[in-house]
Amino acid sequence: MNTYKGATVGTRLVWGFAIMILIAAGIGYAGYRSSREIKARLDAVFNVQLPGIDFLVEADRDFQQLLVAERSMMFSRVDSDDFKALVDAYEENAAQALARWNKYKALAISEKELALIPEFEETHQQWQKISRQVVDNRLEDTRQGRRMALDLTLGPAEEKFEAMRDIIDQLTEINLAQAQTEHEKAGTAYRWAQIWLLGIVCVGIVAGLLVMWLIHRGITRPLTRMIAGLRDNAGQVSGATEQISAAGRSLAEGASTQAASIEQTAATMEQMSALTQKNAQAVKEADKMMKDAGHMVENVNRQMLQMVEAISRISSSSEETIKIVKTIDEIAFQTNLLALNAAVEAARAGEAGAGFAVVADEVRNLAIRAAEAAKNTNQLIESTINEVKTGTELTQQTQTAFADNTKKSAMIAELITEIAAASNEQANGISQIGNAIADMDKVTQQNAAHAEQTAAASGLLHDQANQVQAFVNDLLAMIGRQTVDQPASAQTALPAPKMALPQLDQPRASR
Repeated sequence: MNTYKGATVGTRLVWGFAIMILIAAGIGYAGYRSSREIKARLDAVFNVQLPGIDFLVEADRDFQQLLVAERSMMFSRVDSDDFKALVDAYEENAAQALARWNKYKALAISEKELALIPEFEETHQQWQKISRQVVDNRLEDTRQGRRMALDLTLGPAEEKFEAMRDIIDQLTEINLAQAQTEHEKAGTAYRWAQIWLLGIVCVGIVAGLLVMWLIHRGITRPLTRMIAGLRDNAGQVSGATEQISAAGRSLAEGASTQAASIEQTAATMEQMSALTQKNAQAVKEADKMMKDAGHMVENVNRQMLQMVEAISRISSSSEETIKIVKTIDEIAFQTNLLALNAAVEAARAGEAGAGFAVVADEVRNLAIRAAEAAKNTNQLIESTINEVKTGTELTQQTQTAFADNTKKSAMIAELITEIAAASNEQANGISQIGNAIADMDKVTQQNAAHAEQTAAASGLLHDQANQVQAFVNDLLAMIGRQTVDQPASAQTALPAPKMALPQLDQPRASR
């Protein structure tokens, strides 16, 4: 119930129509189910029982006509046309009776029928065998044959024929009983269908009346409560518009005076902010220049370090070269000794060693020239090493001077950075003050414009209050009432409506 009370009008209508749809669906389902059951019963009667009875009756008639033809043969001459016609009728009825019996057998479904069918077929075979003997004896056209045919047709053949007809009667009665049962079931289904349909219709009528009452009650009461709230709120809006108009005029006058003062202050602060920002910008540029100079000094210092390292590597290479030259000198000395030994040995060899003596002499000359070249190279390298040492000392002195310069430049750059930061903070502070004053000026201008437009809006509110009153009268006419008793809980039940004021233009703060 609480869920229903809290539901909207559309939800309540949906619930009501849903209930009606369910009831209609129930009626349809009950009718469909009952009609389907009745149709099933009628199909069983018309498609099984009645055709089965018809086939049994037709087969019984064929058997009767066959029996008439069989006994009529007893009193007709064999060579006559009547006898031939009786034989043809006998054969035709026998074939028709068997065909109709097979059609019935295909329709048999009950246990009783299925139990009697084998008994009938066995009796039919026995009767057919005796009946054929009757016809065969009569066809012999002898006195004895005629006598035997008469005895068989009136004796065993008649007995089997009656037994066969008795089974057909039993089967017919079974089908009649089944048809009666299906008829009774169809009647029962029809009666239950009437009961269900009448019951569902009664329930649907009661439910429809209940839903109609609930929807009417659920819509009328909220509308009445809303109308009372709208009428009260319209009166409050009408009274409040006069107060808003007076307050708006007073606020507009004060806001205009305040806006003029704030506008002058904002202009002065803008000038101070411009000067401070210009000063801060100059300090920033000086700071940037000092930083660039510091970077340049650092680069030169770094290059001097690289040059010192290169000179040190040259000095080391020169020392290694001196060692190599000494090694070459020693090799030349050893080569000279070997050449002397070779010359002595060549002299001892005599003419055979003359050629070898020439080679030894040339080797000696080369050794002497290599020794002189090594000596000259050694002197040059020693002179270069002395010059490198002198350059290294001068480079180190220059590096020390650049390092002192870098430290002093870093100290100056740090001081300028602090000055730039202080100037930047000062400029930001003045800019923030200017922005705050500009925002105050803008807000004051807006307040002044809002106050001027509040008076116009109050007139619009008064017109809207009159329109609300007209809507209330229309709602009263819709629910069929002229007046509404305002409930005690109207103020608490419905909040005051929020009225949308016209969009106000955003004025720009003048400078």
